[in-house]
Amino acid sequence: MEYDILEKSAGLVASDEPQDTRLKYAARLFIGALPAFDECVIYVWNDNKRCMELKALHVKKDGGAKKSRTDSYGEGAQPPEGAQLLQDEGLAWVAIKSGKAIHAHSNAPFSEAAVWEGVRDSGLAGFKSVYVWPLMDSSGCYGAMYLKSRKKAVLTAGEKRVIRTAAFHTAMAIKFEWLARRQIIEHGELKGLKKKLVNAERLMALGDMAASIAHEIKNPLVSLGGFALRLRSKLGADSPHMPYVEMMLAEVAKIEKTMNGALRHLKDSLLELTRSDLNWILEEAAAVFEDDFKGCGIEVIKEFHNGPMPVDVDMEQLKIAFDNLIANAIQSMKHGGTLRLKTMTRGVWAVAEIADSGGGIDPRHLGQIFNPFFTTKDDGTGLGLPITNSIIMRHHGIIDVINDVGVGATFAVKLPLAV
Repeated sequence: MEYDILEKSAGLVASDEPQDTRLKYAARLFIGALPAFDECVIYVWNDNKRCMELKALHVKKDGGAKKSRTDSYGEGAQPPEGAQLLQDEGLAWVAIKSGKAIHAHSNAPFSEAAVWEGVRDSGLAGFKSVYVWPLMDSSGCYGAMYLKSRKKAVLTAGEKRVIRTAAFHTAMAIKFEWLARRQIIEHGELKGLKKKLVNAERLMALGDMAASIAHEIKNPLVSLGGFALRLRSKLGADSPHMPYVEMMLAEVAKIEKTMNGALRHLKDSLLELTRSDLNWILEEAAAVFEDDFKGCGIEVIKEFHNGPMPVDVDMEQLKIAFDNLIANAIQSMKHGGTLRLKTMTRGVWAVAEIADSGGGIDPRHLGQIFNPFFTTKDDGTGLGLPITNSIIMRHHGIIDVINDVGVGATFAVKLPLAV
C-alpha cells in the first residue's frame, strides 16, 4: 500500500489533467488506501477571496460502494454549506499554523455544533475520528485535507508517514497549477508591455521625423509669412487682392500652429505640471463638443466621482488627449448614441472613462489603434490616438481599452492621484 499510494500521488504533480480532476483522483486514492475512513475532503486556498474552497470530495457509501464528485464554483454560484472555510476558521487553520496534522476524535459522533479543543469545525459533525492535514510547503499554504471516519479510527505511524508525504504531493500539484497560471498571466503582461514599448519607439521615431520636417518647413514658411505681410502693407484696405493676402496669412498661421502642436506632443518636451481636478479637466474637454453632441443626436451621461480628484498634469496637453478620445467617440456615433463620461478612484489611480455606443472596434484593428499613421478613416491621419497615448504615458499614466464588439468601446485613462 505504501509504495502504491506514494507512486500514484507523486504522479499528480506531473499530470497534465485539470486541477479538479487531479484533486478528485487524490481524494479517491486516500479513501481507497485507508478502508477505515469514510470521507476525504480537499480544500484549496483562494487568494482573491481570502478563504479555502472545497474542490474535491470522495465519500464511501454504506456497504462499501463509493461515489465521488468535485465542486468548482463560478461567479455568482451558490456553494453548498461547508464549501468554504474562511481564514482562521476550523481545524484546517490550526493545522496550517502548527504545520502538523491534527487528530480530532470522540467516543460519540460529533454534533452539528462540533468543537474540538475549543475550536468549532462543522466538518467534524457526524464523525468520530477526523484527521486534518495542511497542504503546504516552506513557502506557503495551498489548502487542507480532511480524512473522516464514522467509527473510531487511528492511523499507524507508518500510515501517517505515507499520508504526510502523499499530502505534500497533493500540495505540490496545487502549487504547480498556480505557478502555471501565474506564468500565463505574466506572459500576457509582458506581451502587453512589449507592444507598448514598440509603440513608444515608433512615437520617438515619429518625433524625430517631425522635427526634421519642421526644420525644412520653417525657413520657407517664414518667408511666405513675411512676403504676405509686406503685400498687406503695400495694398490698400479696399484692394480686391486683400482677401487673398489675408487668406495666405491665416493659412500660414494655421500651418505654424499645427506644426508647433505636433512637435510639442511628439517630442519629449517638458511638462508644465500643475495641481488640478480630473473632474474639471474632463468637464472642460466635453464642453467644447456641445454643438457636435446636439448635431449628431448624442446623449451625454456624466457619472463623476463625488469630490475632487487631484492630479499633477499639464492641463492643456491632457485636454488635447481627452479631445482626441471624445472626437473619436463622436465619429463612431454619427447617427446618434450615448456617450458616458465617468470618473472614479482605484487605489493610487484617478480614472476617467470615455465610453461610446458606436459598435466597438474591429478586433482585427484593436492591436494597432495606438500605432502612428494607422487609421481606418478616409480623412484620418492616424495620429490622434498615438498622440493621446504619448501624452498619458508622459504623465506616468495608462490607457486601457475595453472593446465590446457590436456595442461600443471604452477608453479608461488612469493617472496617478496627487498626494
